[in-house]
Amino acid sequence: MSTAQQLPHTPLAKPGSSPAARHDTKPALSSDLHRANQEANAAQIAYFRAIPWCAAHLSPPPGYRDAKLVIAQPLTRRLSATSEHSLISRVLNNPRAIPAYIIFYTAPPQSPTPTSSAPRPSPIQETHPGLIREVGALVALGPQLSSWAGVCHGGVVATLLDDAMAQIMVLNNESGVFATGGVPVVTSRLETRFLKPVRTGTAAQGANVVLVTARLVRVEGRKCLLEAEIKGEAGEVLARGESVFVALGGKL
Repeated sequence: MSTAQQLPHTPLAKPGSSPAARHDTKPALSSDLHRANQEANAAQIAYFRAIPWCAAHLSPPPGYRDAKLVIAQPLTRRLSATSEHSLISRVLNNPRAIPAYIIFYTAPPQSPTPTSSAPRPSPIQETHPGLIREVGALVALGPQLSSWAGVCHGGVVATLLDDAMAQIMVLNNESGVFATGGVPVVTSRLETRFLKPVRTGTAAQGANVVLVTARLVRVEGRKCLLEAEIKGEAGEVLARGESVFVALGGKL
């Protein structure tokens, strides 16, 4: 089966529209934003569950039936009242660019309550029991992402790798595992290797779906070293990325 898929109809959208159609307008109120994000989240999960090879990634692996698999839109995809993450959440969030984008990961065990208020030696603790080390992402690529016809632009490929790795940082920041005190954690270095063409969809066929996986390799003080891959439906590796993320402030 081709990875290029027609965008499925969902009752959350007008007939013939894509999951990204929910973001064609810009809600002004926080309640509107919350509702729009909820609707988009449900529609995009349903979109990928309708594709058999994608659906296989959205179930806990054998032997992990008790594990909680979290599936959601990434933070960078969610609409907000500010311009934060607007490249992913608005500019590329349309039926001909990236009509659908979700992440999935296995939730770690419940973190124990700290017994001491003493400051940590480093804000990023690699041994923390609540650390999320790996994140997967399913991304639908439309024809407006092309450089050569049907081939995704290299800058977009690098962006997908960077954004997938960033999710590990975001999730651990949101959960409090990384005690950065609100200090931004940013990409300091990104190296991308283009191994095979990353295909986009066509106007006739719809979007082409790829799998992006990201992993935390190690922590060095305020620096995190990560790696990511983009794979096609058959599991072939199309691109690889390695990055260093840094919590700003102080000495490295």
